[in-house]
Amino acid sequence: MKNKIDQYIRQCKRSLDKDIRNELKIIKHKQKINNKLKRIKKQLNSDPGKIKTAFIFDNIIKFFKSILPNIKKQLPVIINKLSAGIKNISKIKAFLKNAKHIFKRILRALLYREQTIFGLSCFIFLFLNITIVNIDPYSFFDKEDKSATGYHVFIDNIEVGLIDTKNTFYNIINELDEEYSWFEYDAELEKLITFTENLDDYTAHSSMELENQLIDFLNEYKKSWSIFVEGNKIVTLRTSEQAELVLGQIKEYFMPAPKEEETIENISLDFVESIQIRLSFSKKENIYSPEEAFNYLLKGTTEDEIYKITQGDTVWDLAIKYDIPVSDIQKANPDKNLSAVYIGDLLNLTVPKPYLHIDVKFNHTYKENIPFYTRIIRDDTLYRTDYKVEQRGIYGEKLVYSLEIYQNDQKINIEILSEQVLFQPQTKIVRIGTLRTPDDVLISSFILPPDTGLITSRFGMRSGKLHIGIDLAIAAGTPLLSFRSGTVIFTGRKSGYGKLVIVQHSNDIVTYYAHMSEIQVTVGQYVSKRQQIGLSGNTGYSTGHHVHFEIRVNGKVTDPLAYISQPVYTASYEEEPSDLPPEEANPENQQLGIGPMEE
Repeated sequence: MKNKIDQYIRQCKRSLDKDIRNELKIIKHKQKINNKLKRIKKQLNSDPGKIKTAFIFDNIIKFFKSILPNIKKQLPVIINKLSAGIKNISKIKAFLKNAKHIFKRILRALLYREQTIFGLSCFIFLFLNITIVNIDPYSFFDKEDKSATGYHVFIDNIEVGLIDTKNTFYNIINELDEEYSWFEYDAELEKLITFTENLDDYTAHSSMELENQLIDFLNEYKKSWSIFVEGNKIVTLRTSEQAELVLGQIKEYFMPAPKEEETIENISLDFVESIQIRLSFSKKENIYSPEEAFNYLLKGTTEDEIYKITQGDTVWDLAIKYDIPVSDIQKANPDKNLSAVYIGDLLNLTVPKPYLHIDVKFNHTYKENIPFYTRIIRDDTLYRTDYKVEQRGIYGEKLVYSLEIYQNDQKINIEILSEQVLFQPQTKIVRIGTLRTPDDVLISSFILPPDTGLITSRFGMRSGKLHIGIDLAIAAGTPLLSFRSGTVIFTGRKSGYGKLVIVQHSNDIVTYYAHMSEIQVTVGQYVSKRQQIGLSGNTGYSTGHHVHFEIRVNGKVTDPLAYISQPVYTASYEEEPSDLPPEEANPENQQLGIGPMEE
């Protein structure tokens, strides 16, 4: 509905403009006639002998005006009678199709030439040449190639008709401009008009047919201006001013903006591609608004595809669903952290494919922090889990002057031209304890030699999973000692544990010693308290030399530190180790109170 209203408004505007132009032409024509009459009157007053000449001239004009309709009707008959004796009949036919324009030119010459004899001589000369000598009348007005039998005429590579002479086409354009201002003819339009010779038999369109086809063409194709990139038409706008505006907006979009206490100077913005703005004729639906043209030139599309995150969505799933690399989704959403998206977040899935690239160069002056150093002092008076900051670190600051080069939003190169230190940074001094903690000493005293072992991972939740033992960092090959006296019930490899020894103690207590490099006992062997059972290592799922120690009471895992610290068992979990893959249990192992094993 809105389009129809806009179209009606444009039609009313054109009609009003036409009426105003016609009124102005009438006023201007009346002024010319009045000025002409004044000059004639002045001449007659000065030379009464010209009255007779003026009277004869007036009668000649009236005579030709009265016979003009009959001449138009009789010309085909006259031509048919003369055709037997005239060889170049095609030229006569071409002339007949344009007779209207020729007679208009003749009458114009008669009406507006100040010398009557000159105008009358022109008419007689043309009439004799047309009827007797058979010369094409257009040869007096325009010079063109007469070897062709016709022309296909194109406007912006769109064919609009088949004509006998080029003058026919230009005459109709002039008439359309005078009456309707259809073409608003200018030098740029001339570049879009091309002719192709037609050497086959043809029937050229009459002037009226060609005029109607041109009007239909201009109703469908609007005079517009297109932006060409590397010779290819990319977008079309209504006016050349709009095209210039869009290109200016693109440059402004990439104009660097300084932050607080920064300066940017010597800015240059240059299009990488060659760009031209040319006159064209395009269908209305192919003419973009400035905003649409801006988006299309920079993104390859006029609209963004926006996706709203719902329950269960991940960026990886979206990449697979829409066949878009995750890296491209990040490019389309530069301000978002794709590793943390939430329900309701909006993601742009339109991957920019710009037609235009701009080289942006500028000098940038800004302040930059100078990082401080951290000095660490080992202190054996502090527990290894404690530290003390003796001097706070302070960043230094420097003034940087650089030459920066970008292409669109992508950084190409930054060259530091000069640096000036404003103030130096202050070193941070930290004291870190090296003294073993009471827990280190307590747990190590049961299964390790004196003064060895540091707790690196305790019993409990770790990274969202249950860690069912305690890890102690030790050097490779450190002797591992039995927690209490008991009987060895398993030796060998077990998934995740690597090389493992399991000892059955009294009171339904079982202890695990994992990640060994060497096992030094056998199944069924009795071991005493703190007897060496093997050497520490890095086998199984392990990230460094250490021993993984577990205590299980009645088949339930418990915190070794809690068990050792209190004579009564205080913590119990029934969960299997979450960091070890499940395996089917061996019935024999279940009887011994241990899980599945690897020999």
